[in-house]
Amino acid sequence: MAEFEILPSIESQIAIIIAIIVIAIFLIRYYRITIDLADKLAQKQEKAYSAGQITIKGELKQILGTFGLLNEYSELIFLSTTSKQASLDLIGIKEDSLDFIELKTKGAPLTSGERKIKRLVSEKKINYVIKEVEMPHGFNITDRS
Repeated sequence: MAEFEILPSIESQIAIIIAIIVIAIFLIRYYRITIDLADKLAQKQEKAYSAGQITIKGELKQILGTFGLLNEYSELIFLSTTSKQASLDLIGIKEDSLDFIELKTKGAPLTSGERKIKRLVSEKKINYVIKEVEMPHGFNITDRS
């Protein structure tokens, strides 16, 4: 009985080698993309963690700073806002002055909004405004004369 060896043709061998190379390239690219995405995710998580820590530290400094001012002022008014970065934290009232207070970490620069408020106060462009609100029949806000 004669033995027959079935060998693929040279064209089939070349096609198999090309297919293996294409699959290898695809797997290498997939691996690199996966590694890049994992690195980007880790960086975003680190930034989010750092931002959270900065926010917490800033809020803690503001709370402690406010408590530190309680003996200096007869009245402290906390300002709250819906904006992300308020340009003013407190209003402090003494017997002879009204102080606009921004609590900052030592050495931290003023934001553009904070610089604007400081400039307006320095230029004495300050008003005491009373707004009258009418309710419940409609909603109307007007300036008091």
